[in-house]
Amino acid sequence: MKWPNDIFLDQKKLGGILIETAPQETLLVGIGLNIAIAPSLPAPSRPAACLQDWYPFPITTEKYLPVLLVALEEMFTVWKNQRAPAILSAWQQASQDWGRPLSLRVGGKMIQGIFESLEAQGHLILRLPEGGRKVIASGEVS
Repeated sequence: MKWPNDIFLDQKKLGGILIETAPQETLLVGIGLNIAIAPSLPAPSRPAACLQDWYPFPITTEKYLPVLLVALEEMFTVWKNQRAPAILSAWQQASQDWGRPLSLRVGGKMIQGIFESLEAQGHLILRLPEGGRKVIASGEVS
């Protein structure tokens, strides 16, 4: 994982996840996965990949969708029973940027620091070079 929403495998971008809240305790989840073809990403992006790169047999949306839905159902069960702390813990364990220097573009301004952790709402906590921390709700990691 790369904050806020990128999915990586072997340092290559495999897809992304977007989550939005809606009325009546509803979550809207959008998932984009490169299944059979990896797009070309402009520099300085990291290279992209597709699931097909890791499998010796053809991968199709029809074959992969049931696997994805089972995984989502398992995560939803975790969320219902343990709420955000379990999800945040899993995200931080999967994060490739934990403890690393980051440069973020936030509202047209570049901010640099060390990826320290996530707060309860999933906002990034960045340790600043001059000391202190900054909580960032959204931005683009470069």
